[in-house]
Amino acid sequence: MEPKIQKITVWGDSILKGVALGADGKYHVLENNCGALFAQKNEIKVTNRSRFGCTSVKGHSIVHADLQKGVQADAVLIEYGGNDCNFDWSKISAAPDEKHLPVTPVGQFKNEMQLMIDETRESGLDPLLMTLPPLDYRRFFKTICHGQNARNILRWLGNAFAIYRWQENYSDAVAELAVQNHCSLIDVRSAFLTTKNYEAMICDDGMHPNEKGHRLMAEVFDDFLRCHTQPQLAV
Repeated sequence: MEPKIQKITVWGDSILKGVALGADGKYHVLENNCGALFAQKNEIKVTNRSRFGCTSVKGHSIVHADLQKGVQADAVLIEYGGNDCNFDWSKISAAPDEKHLPVTPVGQFKNEMQLMIDETRESGLDPLLMTLPPLDYRRFFKTICHGQNARNILRWLGNAFAIYRWQENYSDAVAELAVQNHCSLIDVRSAFLTTKNYEAMICDDGMHPNEKGHRLMAEVFDDFLRCHTQPQLAV
């Protein structure tokens, strides 16, 4: 049986910060977000260092600084990619025939994630990785086109579903890193995709999980904890 996890430090973006789009059209941190629900149910101390809009580049600087100060935890969860894979949609709207790069190209994203894995392990910590919740690409397309030239953005994309595939590429990169580094992977993406009408668990912006989505993620965290703290049967 693996040792009981009592303290977890989380580094991530708005997903694990618990940010959701409210009925008032503004972003708020959900009181019952996945981290809070998980901590309360399992009596685990969760130190949440997630930041709204954070990329892997900014996240790496936060992780590095925190490790320099000293992090007391039984495990750490690293979650980035949702902002890294995004584009400057206003530039695409203005010039759809030009080449545009994401905020963090996938190669650089993987390098930054690898550095965080290496540095946490060098500090004696056990890094956990997490796949990205899927987009509701139709609503996300409306979000990025707000105030922009939707036809130009669609012309550059080819089709609106391309947004979903592009974001999935970053989630897949996280899964690959987990395999390559023998890291435990918390697969929230599969949990969403195997749920009937997962779009009902995503906010109107098409990207942030709502309260239902956070309850689902908390359940995935619970399942992960049970699998890693229960006695293993001899084979």
